[in-house]
Amino acid sequence: MDWVMTRQRLERAVDRTVHEFRDNPWDFLSENDIQSLLFAELRREMRELRNSYQSSCRKDRHLGAFSDINPVKTEYQLVPDGKGMTCDIAVLCHKQDQSSNLWRQPCRVAIEIKFWQAAEGGVWSDLLRDIEKLQLYWEKRNQSGQPFTGIAMLFVHPGAKPCADMSQIRDIERGSDFPESGVAIHVVNKGGHRWSTTPASVQLAATAPGSN
Repeated sequence: MDWVMTRQRLERAVDRTVHEFRDNPWDFLSENDIQSLLFAELRREMRELRNSYQSSCRKDRHLGAFSDINPVKTEYQLVPDGKGMTCDIAVLCHKQDQSSNLWRQPCRVAIEIKFWQAAEGGVWSDLLRDIEKLQLYWEKRNQSGQPFTGIAMLFVHPGAKPCADMSQIRDIERGSDFPESGVAIHVVNKGGHRWSTTPASVQLAATAPGSN
């Protein structure tokens, strides 16, 4: 899968989702509303892409000898043993890992979403856990020489209560919003859409994007 084309499709899907949220924030009552919209936009962008898999595990056999699927998935496993580590939205790698079944294939892109709702507050540590999850997966992929793009997104409703942790976040855009291999933080609110690429070790005060 060509990264330049993948990045363009990812960027368009995220951009439309961000604009819809900023234009009509009251349409979104839960994190799932945002996740559903972004999944639909990304699936539309990649609707013609198909990954071919040869059944290699017992769980795959009821699908037949070969499976031809779209690579965009939700609530997808990030670890081969499937012990609870999932991401909100995934774009699967084109190349099959024959040691794992179809539900646990390697991910080229993984997106995690957090939503601070109206009349409610949020804590920065919620997003930090998503960042750490994505960075852990990136490190594993990096060790085997495989690229991985992780996107941790925080959507802040205009009616959300202020969060003290937000004072630590600088109003910057640093690095790539969609790194070819790495993890980026995106913060979306009424003031704009900010991002920053995280370093290998998380240093929020220095790298997190603005949200004023």
